[in-house]
Amino acid sequence: MKKLAFFGTSHTQGICNDFESGLVPVSYVTFVGHLLNRPVKNLGLSGINNETMLAAITKSFREGILDDCDTIIIEPRLDYDYTSLPFDNMQNPPDINPADKLSDELDFAREFNSVGSLATRPMLHTVESSMKKRLSFYNSPSLRSLQDNLYGTNKAGPKPSIDELNDIIEYLRLTSLYMNNTAFIRHRNLEFIQTVHEMCKLSGKKFYWMNYEVEHLDVRTIMKHITDEVVDVCLNPENSIRGELKKNKNYKDLLCGCKHLNGDAQIKIAELIVKGIKACENK
Repeated sequence: MKKLAFFGTSHTQGICNDFESGLVPVSYVTFVGHLLNRPVKNLGLSGINNETMLAAITKSFREGILDDCDTIIIEPRLDYDYTSLPFDNMQNPPDINPADKLSDELDFAREFNSVGSLATRPMLHTVESSMKKRLSFYNSPSLRSLQDNLYGTNKAGPKPSIDELNDIIEYLRLTSLYMNNTAFIRHRNLEFIQTVHEMCKLSGKKFYWMNYEVEHLDVRTIMKHITDEVVDVCLNPENSIRGELKKNKNYKDLLCGCKHLNGDAQIKIAELIVKGIKACENK
Protein backbone atom coordinates (compact mmCIF):
# COMPACT_ATOMS: atom_id res chain seq x y z
CA MET A 1 0.00 0.00 0.00
CA LYS A 2 1.32 3.44 -0.95
CA LYS A 3 2.12 5.93 1.82
CA LEU A 4 0.97 9.44 2.67
CA ALA A 5 3.95 11.81 2.95
CA PHE A 6 3.72 14.86 5.21
CA PHE A 7 5.92 17.94 4.95
CA GLY A 8 5.65 20.77 7.45
CA THR A 9 7.06 22.70 10.37
CA SER A 10 7.56 21.82 14.04
CA HIS A 11 3.83 21.07 14.30
CA THR A 12 4.15 18.25 11.81
CA GLN A 13 7.42 17.03 13.25
CA GLY A 14 5.74 16.85 16.66
CA ILE A 15 7.81 19.24 18.75
CA CYS A 16 6.74 19.46 22.40
CA ASN A 17 9.07 20.43 25.23
CA ASP A 18 6.90 18.64 27.79
CA PHE A 19 8.70 15.44 26.83
CA GLU A 20 12.37 14.68 27.45
CA SER A 21 12.85 13.79 23.80
CA GLY A 22 11.38 17.13 22.73
CA LEU A 23 8.78 15.26 20.67
CA VAL A 24 5.26 14.05 21.33
CA PRO A 25 5.18 10.24 21.68
CA VAL A 26 2.73 9.95 18.76
CA SER A 27 2.36 12.76 16.23
CA TYR A 28 -0.80 13.71 14.39
CA VAL A 29 0.79 12.22 11.26
CA THR A 30 0.88 8.77 12.85
CA PHE A 31 -2.71 9.13 14.03
CA VAL A 32 -3.83 10.07 10.50
CA GLY A 33 -2.25 6.84 9.32
CA HIS A 34 -4.13 4.87 11.99
CA LEU A 35 -7.47 6.52 11.17
CA LEU A 36 -7.10 5.90 7.43
CA ASN A 37 -5.38 2.54 7.84
CA ARG A 38 -2.55 3.83 5.67
CA PRO A 39 1.23 3.90 6.15
CA VAL A 40 2.70 7.40 6.53
CA LYS A 41 6.02 9.17 6.18
CA ASN A 42 6.65 12.21 8.40
CA LEU A 43 9.10 14.65 6.81
CA GLY A 44 8.27 17.65 9.02
CA LEU A 45 11.15 19.68 10.35
CA SER A 46 11.16 22.34 13.06
CA GLY A 47 11.94 25.88 11.92
CA ILE A 48 11.57 25.13 8.23
CA ASN A 49 10.28 27.89 5.96
CA ASN A 50 8.45 27.45 2.68
CA GLU A 51 11.56 27.95 0.57
CA THR A 52 13.41 25.21 2.42
CA MET A 53 10.31 23.02 2.38
CA LEU A 54 10.19 23.35 -1.40
CA ALA A 55 13.84 22.31 -1.54
CA ALA A 56 13.06 19.31 0.67
CA ILE A 57 10.13 18.27 -1.51
CA THR A 58 12.20 18.69 -4.67
CA LYS A 59 15.04 16.65 -3.16
CA SER A 60 12.59 13.96 -2.11
CA PHE A 61 11.19 13.68 -5.63
CA ARG A 62 14.64 13.70 -7.19
CA GLU A 63 16.10 11.03 -4.90
CA GLY A 64 13.14 8.67 -5.01
CA ILE A 65 12.13 9.22 -1.39
CA LEU A 66 8.52 9.69 -2.50
CA ASP A 67 8.41 6.73 -4.87
CA ASP A 68 6.47 4.71 -2.29
CA CYS A 69 3.99 7.57 -1.67
CA ASP A 70 0.87 8.41 -3.65
CA THR A 71 -0.26 11.41 -1.58
CA ILE A 72 1.60 14.54 -0.42
CA ILE A 73 0.18 16.66 2.40
CA ILE A 74 1.88 19.90 3.42
CA GLU A 75 1.58 22.19 6.43
CA PRO A 76 2.94 25.43 4.94
CA ARG A 77 3.59 28.75 6.58
CA LEU A 78 0.91 31.27 5.59
CA ASP A 79 2.34 34.21 7.53
CA TYR A 80 5.78 35.64 8.03
CA ASP A 81 6.65 35.61 11.73
CA TYR A 82 10.43 35.55 11.53
CA THR A 83 13.24 36.61 9.27
CA SER A 84 16.71 35.42 8.36
CA LEU A 85 19.83 37.40 9.19
CA PRO A 86 22.59 36.55 6.68
CA PHE A 87 26.10 36.64 8.12
CA ASP A 88 27.88 38.00 5.03
CA ASN A 89 27.95 41.68 5.96
CA MET A 90 28.28 41.36 9.74
CA GLN A 91 31.42 42.81 11.25
CA ASN A 92 32.00 39.72 13.41
CA PRO A 93 29.82 36.87 12.13
CA PRO A 94 29.13 33.91 14.44
CA ASP A 95 31.47 30.97 14.06
CA ILE A 96 29.14 28.16 12.99
CA ASN A 97 30.56 24.83 11.91
CA PRO A 98 28.29 23.18 9.31
CA ALA A 99 29.74 19.78 10.28
CA ASP A 100 28.39 20.18 13.82
CA LYS A 101 24.93 21.01 12.48
CA LEU A 102 25.07 18.02 10.14
CA SER A 103 26.05 15.72 13.01
CA ASP A 104 23.11 16.96 15.11
CA GLU A 105 20.66 16.40 12.26
CA LEU A 106 22.05 12.95 11.47
CA ASP A 107 21.52 11.95 15.09
CA PHE A 108 17.97 13.29 14.96
CA ALA A 109 17.29 11.50 11.69
CA ARG A 110 18.42 8.17 13.11
CA GLU A 111 16.23 8.65 16.18
CA PHE A 112 13.25 9.68 14.07
CA ASN A 113 13.77 7.21 11.24
CA SER A 114 10.54 5.35 11.95
CA VAL A 115 8.57 8.22 10.44
CA GLY A 116 11.18 10.09 8.49
CA SER A 117 14.00 9.58 6.09
CA LEU A 118 17.73 9.52 6.64
CA ALA A 119 18.13 10.70 3.06
CA THR A 120 16.01 13.83 3.43
CA ARG A 121 16.38 15.21 6.93
CA PRO A 122 20.14 15.74 7.41
CA MET A 123 20.88 18.22 4.65
CA LEU A 124 17.85 20.51 4.87
CA HIS A 125 19.32 23.11 7.19
CA THR A 126 23.04 22.37 7.15
CA VAL A 127 24.22 24.73 4.44
CA GLU A 128 21.71 27.48 5.22
CA SER A 129 22.48 27.35 8.93
CA SER A 130 26.10 28.19 8.26
CA MET A 131 25.03 31.30 6.31
CA LYS A 132 22.31 32.91 8.43
CA LYS A 133 20.38 32.98 11.70
CA ARG A 134 16.62 32.62 12.06
CA LEU A 135 15.20 35.42 14.24
CA SER A 136 11.61 35.69 15.44
CA PHE A 137 9.58 38.89 15.39
CA TYR A 138 7.62 37.92 18.47
CA ASN A 139 10.40 38.06 21.03
CA SER A 140 11.72 41.63 21.10
CA PRO A 141 15.33 40.92 22.02
CA SER A 142 17.50 42.75 24.48
CA LEU A 143 21.13 43.29 23.53
CA ARG A 144 22.18 40.42 25.78
CA SER A 145 19.54 37.95 24.59
CA LEU A 146 20.29 38.77 20.94
CA GLN A 147 24.01 38.31 21.55
CA ASP A 148 23.40 34.94 23.23
CA ASN A 149 21.09 33.89 20.41
CA LEU A 150 23.64 34.75 17.73
CA TYR A 151 26.86 33.81 19.45
CA GLY A 152 25.94 31.51 22.30
CA THR A 153 27.46 31.92 25.72
CA ASN A 154 31.01 31.00 24.69
CA LYS A 155 33.12 33.87 25.99
CA ALA A 156 36.05 32.80 23.83
CA GLY A 157 34.13 33.15 20.56
CA PRO A 158 33.63 36.19 18.32
CA LYS A 159 32.04 39.26 19.85
CA PRO A 160 29.59 41.67 18.20
CA SER A 161 29.68 45.41 18.60
CA ILE A 162 26.89 47.14 20.50
CA ASP A 163 26.19 49.26 17.42
CA GLU A 164 25.77 46.17 15.27
CA LEU A 165 23.41 44.53 17.77
CA ASN A 166 21.31 47.71 17.80
CA ASP A 167 21.28 47.69 14.00
CA ILE A 168 20.03 44.09 14.01
CA ILE A 169 17.26 44.94 16.49
CA GLU A 170 16.19 47.82 14.23
CA TYR A 171 16.33 45.49 11.21
CA LEU A 172 13.97 43.11 13.02
CA ARG A 173 11.60 45.95 13.93
CA LEU A 174 11.41 47.32 10.40
CA THR A 175 11.13 43.92 8.74
CA SER A 176 8.28 43.00 11.06
CA LEU A 177 6.59 46.36 10.43
CA TYR A 178 6.72 46.18 6.64
CA MET A 179 6.62 42.43 5.94
CA ASN A 180 4.68 40.62 8.66
CA ASN A 181 1.01 39.83 7.89
CA THR A 182 1.09 41.53 4.50
CA ALA A 183 -0.87 40.59 1.39
CA PHE A 184 2.42 40.23 -0.46
CA ILE A 185 3.79 37.61 1.94
CA ARG A 186 0.53 35.70 2.03
CA HIS A 187 0.33 35.68 -1.77
CA ARG A 188 3.93 34.48 -2.03
CA ASN A 189 3.19 31.64 0.37
CA LEU A 190 0.11 30.67 -1.63
CA GLU A 191 2.23 30.65 -4.79
CA PHE A 192 4.47 28.13 -3.04
CA ILE A 193 1.44 25.92 -2.38
CA GLN A 194 0.44 26.13 -6.02
CA THR A 195 3.97 25.18 -7.10
CA VAL A 196 3.92 22.02 -4.98
CA HIS A 197 0.45 21.22 -6.28
CA GLU A 198 1.73 21.39 -9.86
CA MET A 199 4.69 19.15 -8.96
CA CYS A 200 2.31 16.56 -7.55
CA LYS A 201 0.05 16.73 -10.61
CA LEU A 202 3.02 16.14 -12.90
CA SER A 203 4.12 13.15 -10.83
CA GLY A 204 0.61 11.65 -10.58
CA LYS A 205 0.32 12.11 -6.81
CA LYS A 206 -2.61 13.45 -4.82
CA PHE A 207 -1.97 16.72 -3.01
CA TYR A 208 -3.57 18.40 0.02
CA TRP A 209 -2.56 21.32 2.22
CA MET A 210 -3.74 22.75 5.52
CA ASN A 211 -3.96 26.07 7.32
CA TYR A 212 -2.48 25.25 10.70
CA GLU A 213 -2.04 28.61 12.43
CA VAL A 214 -3.86 31.57 10.83
CA GLU A 215 -7.21 31.88 12.58
CA HIS A 216 -10.37 33.29 10.99
CA LEU A 217 -8.82 33.05 7.56
CA ASP A 218 -11.20 32.06 4.81
CA VAL A 219 -8.82 30.74 2.17
CA ARG A 220 -11.29 31.47 -0.62
CA THR A 221 -11.10 35.22 0.03
CA ILE A 222 -7.31 35.45 -0.41
CA MET A 223 -6.90 33.07 -3.35
CA LYS A 224 -7.93 35.56 -6.04
CA HIS A 225 -4.81 34.93 -8.09
CA ILE A 226 -4.58 31.21 -7.32
CA THR A 227 -6.54 28.55 -9.16
CA ASP A 228 -9.79 27.22 -7.70
CA GLU A 229 -8.20 23.80 -7.99
CA VAL A 230 -5.77 24.70 -5.21
CA VAL A 231 -8.61 25.93 -3.00
CA ASP A 232 -10.38 22.62 -3.54
CA VAL A 233 -7.47 20.68 -2.03
CA CYS A 234 -7.28 22.76 1.15
CA LEU A 235 -8.24 20.51 4.04
CA ASN A 236 -9.66 23.35 6.15
CA PRO A 237 -10.46 26.40 4.00
CA GLU A 238 -12.65 28.16 6.58
CA ASN A 239 -10.54 28.08 9.74
CA SER A 240 -7.14 26.97 10.98
CA ILE A 241 -6.34 23.78 12.87
CA ARG A 242 -5.49 25.82 15.94
CA GLY A 243 -8.63 27.92 15.52
CA GLU A 244 -10.80 24.81 15.51
CA LEU A 245 -9.09 23.45 18.61
CA LYS A 246 -9.61 26.77 20.41
CA LYS A 247 -13.34 26.07 20.30
CA ASN A 248 -12.62 23.42 22.93
CA LYS A 249 -13.21 24.87 26.41
CA ASN A 250 -10.18 22.93 27.61
CA TYR A 251 -7.92 24.32 24.89
CA LYS A 252 -5.25 25.43 27.37
CA ASP A 253 -4.86 21.80 28.43
CA LEU A 254 -3.84 20.99 24.84
CA LEU A 255 -0.78 23.27 24.94
CA CYS A 256 2.68 22.25 25.99
CA GLY A 257 5.15 24.57 27.70
CA CYS A 258 6.56 25.80 24.38
CA LYS A 259 3.03 26.63 23.11
CA HIS A 260 3.00 23.81 20.58
CA LEU A 261 0.06 21.44 20.76
CA ASN A 262 0.77 18.59 23.13
CA GLY A 263 0.34 14.84 22.92
CA ASP A 264 -3.35 14.98 23.87
CA ALA A 265 -4.04 17.31 20.94
CA GLN A 266 -2.51 15.10 18.27
CA ILE A 267 -5.50 12.78 17.80
CA LYS A 268 -7.80 15.82 17.59
CA ILE A 269 -5.59 17.34 14.88
CA ALA A 270 -5.61 14.03 13.02
CA GLU A 271 -9.41 13.86 13.13
CA LEU A 272 -9.65 17.35 11.60
CA ILE A 273 -7.22 16.38 8.84
CA VAL A 274 -9.00 13.12 8.04
CA LYS A 275 -12.31 15.00 7.95
CA GLY A 276 -10.74 17.42 5.47
CA ILE A 277 -9.33 14.64 3.29
CA LYS A 278 -12.72 12.96 3.05
CA ALA A 279 -14.41 16.28 2.22
CA CYS A 280 -11.90 16.93 -0.57
CA GLU A 281 -12.35 13.43 -1.95
CA ASN A 282 -16.11 13.94 -2.10
CA LYS A 283 -15.91 17.16 -4.13
